[in-house]
Amino acid sequence: MNQKRSIILFTLLVFFLIYVEKTHGCHPSGSLSREDYDCTPGWDGVEITDVTWDPNSPEMTITVYIPDGNDGKNAPQAYGHFRFTSGGDSNVYELINKQKFVNTHKCAEKGSNEVNPYTSSYTYDELYRPLNGETFRIWISVYWSCIYPDLGGSVLCCHRDMVYTNTVKY
Repeated sequence: MNQKRSIILFTLLVFFLIYVEKTHGCHPSGSLSREDYDCTPGWDGVEITDVTWDPNSPEMTITVYIPDGNDGKNAPQAYGHFRFTSGGDSNVYELINKQKFVNTHKCAEKGSNEVNPYTSSYTYDELYRPLNGETFRIWISVYWSCIYPDLGGSVLCCHRDMVYTNTVKY
């Protein structure tokens, strides 16, 4: 009886781990280097073109541009490690901790309606709202030219870690 129970529990554990990997394990990975795939054309031209702060609510809007590559059009496909500071680097607010697909992209599916440049908005805690005229800094990992596998897990992408500094204007 114990052996039967152990086999059933082991089988349930295996199915649970497979489910977790397929549903929660898929994420963009910056595994493609500058020389790989089609990373080089975008590498030097990836840029944050605009950041705006809503004066009436704790919301920040960011626009990111990726130049087209040798294999065609590029666009931002995922963001990661997205955080900002204002009034000095001691107050850090994290908007995205782990990598997240954006611009109509999903785990194993390239977005059909991607745009470049890509603009998106993020809310943050009111306590971190920067003052007008204050200097802010943004850190973000930008992913593009992703190779989507048939199964969940790591999605190989070109990526670049960016730092953007400017002044808040309301």
